Amino acid sequence: MPARNYEPIVKTLTDAKPTIRKDDNIVTEWNVEVSFEYAGDDADNLPAWSTNYNEIVDVSELEKTVAEFTKQELIGFIPEMYEERIFHDHYESFVLNAKPETQTDSDFSIEQLS
Repeated sequence: MPARNYEPIVKTLTDAKPTIRKDDNIVTEWNVEVSFEYAGDDADNLPAWSTNYNEIVDVSELEKTVAEFTKQELIGFIPEMYEERIFHDHYESFVLNAKPETQTDSDFSIEQLS
């Protein structure tokens, strides 16, 4: 596998749903969805793509209310391993499995065969 990586990957929070303790409004878990997008790089033959990932995260130990969380913090709950997995999946799909270019030889004559 080559050392190159998809740069930059744009991460966008697309959805987040908190589970809240009723007695003190503390968030106990987040169900977070983040979109990972790459614009592509023609020079390296890397196609553009977009993928969404969900993660349910236990945050009860943080003792925070909904208003105390930021979008960037919620995006950070998606494990970094997803970025590596995304790169490997897309590399295998688009680069390793790339179909070679073909062309039809319109000047070919069957008379050339024995």
